[in-house]
Amino acid sequence: MKKNSHALLFCICIAIVLILWLLGGTAYRWSCWPFAGLFGEIDNLENVFSPVGAFFSALASGATFFLIYWQFKEADKRDQEFQIQLFENKFFQLINIHRDNVKNINYSFTRRERPYSYHGPQAFYAFYNMFCYICTHISQSNFMHTASDIIISSSLNKMIKESIMDFSFSSDESLKISEEILCQEIKYKLNMYYHNIYVILKYIDDNTNDEKRRKRYLRIFRSQISVYEYIMIYYHAAIHKENDNDELRFKKLIEKTGFFHNMEKNLIVDLDKNGQQFLTRYDESAFRS
Repeated sequence: MKKNSHALLFCICIAIVLILWLLGGTAYRWSCWPFAGLFGEIDNLENVFSPVGAFFSALASGATFFLIYWQFKEADKRDQEFQIQLFENKFFQLINIHRDNVKNINYSFTRRERPYSYHGPQAFYAFYNMFCYICTHISQSNFMHTASDIIISSSLNKMIKESIMDFSFSSDESLKISEEILCQEIKYKLNMYYHNIYVILKYIDDNTNDEKRRKRYLRIFRSQISVYEYIMIYYHAAIHKENDNDELRFKKLIEKTGFFHNMEKNLIVDLDKNGQQFLTRYDESAFRS
């Protein structure tokens, strides 16, 4: 169907050219204004079609300039497509690295002569429960009524007992200590994971100006994150500052990209004085699409 329409358009263009050529020559031959005598004596047959020839020469010049412009435009379009392809290749490589990081995360220990082992996304469920346990155990709060202590090793219990502090959920310093206890227990296995999350978000933010493409890549990335991963990232980014300054770059990047749009807010550990989730750690933009 498309080929037939192109052939029809070509035939129409040829017909228009022939009609203009014949009409131009006829108009000059019969001394029609404004062509009369312009290109020489009308009795000279070679001058009959001179006006038409000049017209088509000018038309050909215009067409040449148009084709040059079109080629530059197509070259820019191909370059943009190439840049998008390069971006997506690296983006999906980073996604694969993220998946591998999650698969390789594990947490194993023996408690009450019983072995426990957690891998991949399941490990983040264990980390979440451990973090809740640390927070509530230190604060002597009754927030957690689950048997989460079954995934707490003896060494972690010892660290918690040695940490004597007046815990407050609104205190960043208290959360830092709780995260540090957790990191010591799991031997800092999440450090590479957090860094890769930051790298992917930064890569999307730096290389996508088109809002629709930006949202599409963010949706793809968010779809790779489990609910318990979100919570661990939530606390890590809220309190983790850069080594060379006090800037919360990770937190600001999350707010800029709306990374927590899919996060289950009911899993947030800390509560305000009314028993509601303490969401003021982040700007509202962190939860927008």
